[in-house]
Amino acid sequence: MKLILPISGKSSRFPGMRPKWMLTMPNGQLMIERSIEGLNLDEIDTIIIIALRNHFDELDFSPDYLIELIKSKANYKANHIISVDLKILDNATNSQPTTIFRYLSTQEGDFPFFIKDSDNYFEYKPKAGNNVTYVPLSELDLVAAGTKSYIQSNRFNEVEQIAEKSIISSDFCCGGYGFLSSKEFLNTYKELDGENNSSLYISHIIHKQLLDGNVFYAEQAYSYEDYGTANEFFSYTKNSSTIFCDFDGVLVKNSSKFSKKPWSYEPLKSNLEHLSNYLKNSTSSELVITTSRPLEELEKIKLFLESFDIFPHTIITNLPHSKRILINDFSATNPFPSAQAINLPRDSSILSDYI
Repeated sequence: MKLILPISGKSSRFPGMRPKWMLTMPNGQLMIERSIEGLNLDEIDTIIIIALRNHFDELDFSPDYLIELIKSKANYKANHIISVDLKILDNATNSQPTTIFRYLSTQEGDFPFFIKDSDNYFEYKPKAGNNVTYVPLSELDLVAAGTKSYIQSNRFNEVEQIAEKSIISSDFCCGGYGFLSSKEFLNTYKELDGENNSSLYISHIIHKQLLDGNVFYAEQAYSYEDYGTANEFFSYTKNSSTIFCDFDGVLVKNSSKFSKKPWSYEPLKSNLEHLSNYLKNSTSSELVITTSRPLEELEKIKLFLESFDIFPHTIITNLPHSKRILINDFSATNPFPSAQAINLPRDSSILSDYI
């Protein structure tokens, strides 16, 4: 079965930024790379990327690099070898169905395929057949509800109705659509005059096939993340941080080499527990411990933090006992302010008031 990633549509970028699929996520991956990470690819043999030529040209981005990046990701996850093909379009299409049509119309034979949006993440195993992935609205804190399509299904998980930008149920389509027949998709597209219809969505293709008697199954996806609008993208990225945290006076009561018991480890439990929970709930965040304690204390600091389920990215020792300054750049994709400072009274237990 083929997995199709269309990244050439009319809403393929946020204003003033590079194309969405090229944006860097907090974990360092490209958005398109992150978008397929939650998929079980055991039934996928080929991944098709449909992209615009000017996306590569304007940023001097190598198409071969994109192919190798996705191939490496896919073959790391799958239990077999997956091929990756790139179809480059010279001009943006008028709709996602047209993007899919541009590819399918060049292919011979009839085959099943699964379409996956490149501006979100969810966990699901694509399989051959007519199906629509969905997520219940109740499982999300933030979603641009008016931008989604929705399904109603019966007790057999058969889709009875699908609607674009109309909330007909609490189950919204999360950007994964399976079709059993590429030929039938092409026929439906032509019947809906897709070349001249800029308001055509995948949901309209499915709606027409439902009216024609085809059966589509509703398949729930999990762990959904949405980056489809700028608001959703920045809401996601702002929950990820690199935290530079002092050790003495913040996580343990302040101590020094001049104390009767040098470098003591009396915990500030409230701060430690809050920091531990924060990192567990923000898996893309990283912690850097800064301290004036000498390198000889490194293993003791590490073991102490691990006892509170805190596993820092790194621990920097031997720093001056003086003011610390954080300098960071900001941009459209990492907007101002991209850095902040928190000053806590020494040995206080109020870290939860700030992060």
